[in-house]
Amino acid sequence: MRQQCRYGFSKLEEAIAIFNQMISMNPRPRLPEFNLILSSMVKVIPRQHSNYLTAISLSAKLENLGFAHSPYSFSILMNCYCHLGHVDFGFSILGKFLKLGYEPNIVTFSTLVNGYVHNGLLEEAANLMDKIVKLGFQPDIVTYSIVIKGLCRIGNYANALNLLMTMNSSSSLCKPNIVIYNTIIDSLCKAKLLPKAIKLCAKMNSKGLLLLRPTTCNSHVLQRREVSEANAIFGIMVKKGHAPNIITYTSLVAGYCSCGQMDEATEVINLMEKNGFVPNIVTFNCLINGYCKSKKLDKALDLLQDMYHKDLALDAVTYNTLIDALCKDDRLEFASELSRKWKLKVDEAMAIVRKMKSSGATPSIVTYNILIGGLFEVGRLEEAVNIFCSLRDKGLDPSNYTYAVMMDGYCNCKKLDLALELFHDMHLRGLKPDFVIYKILIDSFCKENRVQVASQLIQEMKAQNLAPKLAV
Repeated sequence: MRQQCRYGFSKLEEAIAIFNQMISMNPRPRLPEFNLILSSMVKVIPRQHSNYLTAISLSAKLENLGFAHSPYSFSILMNCYCHLGHVDFGFSILGKFLKLGYEPNIVTFSTLVNGYVHNGLLEEAANLMDKIVKLGFQPDIVTYSIVIKGLCRIGNYANALNLLMTMNSSSSLCKPNIVIYNTIIDSLCKAKLLPKAIKLCAKMNSKGLLLLRPTTCNSHVLQRREVSEANAIFGIMVKKGHAPNIITYTSLVAGYCSCGQMDEATEVINLMEKNGFVPNIVTFNCLINGYCKSKKLDKALDLLQDMYHKDLALDAVTYNTLIDALCKDDRLEFASELSRKWKLKVDEAMAIVRKMKSSGATPSIVTYNILIGGLFEVGRLEEAVNIFCSLRDKGLDPSNYTYAVMMDGYCNCKKLDLALELFHDMHLRGLKPDFVIYKILIDSFCKENRVQVASQLIQEMKAQNLAPKLAV
């Protein structure tokens, strides 16, 4: 039973059946065994209200059979009520918890905080966090991150900065990390609260921290033509001994291009090459986009030739940017030619796979991953799905990356429910979604304003201790 709970149940009915078997045993198992089943029950994918309602009902059944609640069983009930939208019932459970003489811990309070977040009550979550800290408890970094990100999303920067101050206080053992600073700085920039963002950026640098996206502020100040501020931040980085990398340079290029300052963007390219960095496809795409917006199409087309000479593979962004600009400039023949070339690239890839098979070579899962991604990029969704569905017949098991490509393709086509079905399929097949997959889904559901699903995914990600790999 323990092993089954560890691996999880594919259906709610399976968990209920085992629970009923345990009830009929003589002697019955102890409460921790039942708690294990109830805890696994709420995690059955897809997570539906029926999961939580069933766990609450079976918990009441145990109480009627004479089982006394433990702190863990109370936490399960609190979590269930919070997910059903009844945080107030969660607090009622906390009242019973205290009456029985149990001491609440940070997990108890975090359950209620997450309940508020799950139900979109972010200001209440922030207030509860404040009270928890005053009581001497220390929320973990994930709980802080979720609440701060939520507050920034609804524009409550005062409470977000308040929580940041709490984390930076001498009494706090949980200090803010790069991700939390980036979340707040990026949100302040987007809200055009640039002075506050720059002040926070400077404070962060004084603590010896470097932005995960080094030019978060730079891009925003450049978009507002505040080039001196961007250069100042760039200068701070160099003084602190943080050598600019390809991401830093490309962000600066993107900022200058967004202002139409193409000469300055070219100077940055020259500087990066002088310092040993080779412009990549993202850097070239920024330049092409800048030239197209500046109505300097010939310059953009010269860059295209430069990319060909450097054997740099063009991607969907390159083609789409140029095709759009050429159409707007009434150069339809050239636009049509580029569109044909992009589609031909995918057709060529398909032909290579067919040739591999006919010559006795077996295309690997990596080959098919590339092919599926390419088909999605040119809008050939049905063909991409057909290839994915045929993989197991070919003796190939889709990898996490295969699923990521498929989900990203579905999300870009606004077919979020199909992406979620694939996510559930991964679980059923014993694959564990990684941070990249969670990020694809969370970002897409947030963009479509389906916050409840996004919040649920965040909770799952937190439960599995998944976090981005930081690279500066």
